[in-house]
Amino acid sequence: MRLPLGPYAPDLQSIVNNRGLIQAKNMFPKRGGYEPMRALSPLDFTGVLPSRPRGAISGKNAVGNPHLYAGTSLSLRVRDDIGMTNVSKAGGYGLDPADRWSFAQFGNRIFAATLSSTIQYQDIGSGSLFQDVPTLAPRAKHIATIGNFVMSGNLIDPEGGTLPASVRWCAVDNPLNWPAFGSDAAVSVQADRVPLEGNGGDVQDVVSGAEVGVVFQERAIHRFDYRGGSTIFEKNRVEEGNGMLIPHSAVAFQRNVFYIAEDGFRVFDYQTSHPIGKDKTSRTFFADLDVEYLDRVETARDPERTLIWIAYPGSGHTGGRPNKLILYDYALDQFSHAEYDIEGLITNSTAAFATSIDAPASPDDPDDVDGVSTINSYDFASTSAGISRMGAFDTSFQASDFSGNFIEGLIETGDLEGAPGNYYWMDSVRPIVDGRQPELCLAERGRLDERVVFGGYFPVDEDGEFSLRSDARYHRLRLKMLPGWTDSAGMDIKGVPSGER
Repeated sequence: MRLPLGPYAPDLQSIVNNRGLIQAKNMFPKRGGYEPMRALSPLDFTGVLPSRPRGAISGKNAVGNPHLYAGTSLSLRVRDDIGMTNVSKAGGYGLDPADRWSFAQFGNRIFAATLSSTIQYQDIGSGSLFQDVPTLAPRAKHIATIGNFVMSGNLIDPEGGTLPASVRWCAVDNPLNWPAFGSDAAVSVQADRVPLEGNGGDVQDVVSGAEVGVVFQERAIHRFDYRGGSTIFEKNRVEEGNGMLIPHSAVAFQRNVFYIAEDGFRVFDYQTSHPIGKDKTSRTFFADLDVEYLDRVETARDPERTLIWIAYPGSGHTGGRPNKLILYDYALDQFSHAEYDIEGLITNSTAAFATSIDAPASPDDPDDVDGVSTINSYDFASTSAGISRMGAFDTSFQASDFSGNFIEGLIETGDLEGAPGNYYWMDSVRPIVDGRQPELCLAERGRLDERVVFGGYFPVDEDGEFSLRSDARYHRLRLKMLPGWTDSAGMDIKGVPSGER
């Protein structure tokens, strides 16, 4: 009997999941199986943040040079030839413990938003410090570039006060112009502020979809379509009751947006939303997630693979630091999971290879001691950006990517019932694995209410098989995927119903 490695679906009852997996750890799903993951590796010539990141943005400027910006509780920083240089405005910042930065790029400028400060901006590569967006720009939890506008949500507005269920956008083609609400100047440049009526709750994220914006509330989803003229954006409440549970969790991909709702992982297609984690991973995720640290949950789209990464503090975490990953391959509609201790995700780690920028030290650098920066610095050499790849800040707050040594993985099947209704003599298992062969351990039960107990691991024999000689009604198999394997597709199982051998 050939048993392909089915989808990772730990939410299913083990006997129902007999063609799927309870664990697919430290591996990527692929068509027909799984492939291994690598350890985090610090990037060459990169800098280190002085404290944990509270958000980051990476990409390329108008002439194609890469950039990496990150925010901490006290500062905004950019990667340059000496490290993660402080480019905060004079006086710096002071984020609350659960607050974070939201970033957006508009043309050759980076904008950074948080509730404790007016929206900040800097011209990429200018070497200047961040500064307040002038006129009447708000404070905001969320910000995104929507067509020719910068849109903000969940506001502390200089005119309207605290407006957690409102959005506001700048003048068309000019994110440095936020005219007085309702004024002739605002009308003439299509700037506006809009409340989201109803009981949708706070704005949880604002997402760009080219000329279409998506605004997530706690219990509603709104689509903003640009119309121009006096309408500017046509607002439609397109989803009721399926809002966003975890702020900042939206990830746009293709013509869809991934987000985390009350009932788990969902995808919004700009018309409606549907669950993608039901009976697969959502229940396992919520059972493992420490809800005291929802602000530490991060999501990102992989620039190399068709993957959404979800990092979160699960069982065994340290102080809320994310230590678990769930990986969703949207091309395959399949999941896997991993264990890494990280401080934050970087969606384009090659942006750490920046060109030299003459950035002055901030006059009020909170990380300077007697005028000497406490940030580690490195000799910098020019290097090619190369292919975009997924990365993360490690536990030392250093920008890294997943290019280290291959790490050990784990595959666990559901309860296999070789002869439904009867005992089954499992004689041997041959793993269909390229590269280094795994080790196997076995759990066997006669009844589903018996405790699952695995024996010790043992290697394949000289014929490339695991010799088991096990008689049970239910068998569960674990494969320890040792570093050096390259591809895994399934197992060939030999056996017969008991009494027929």
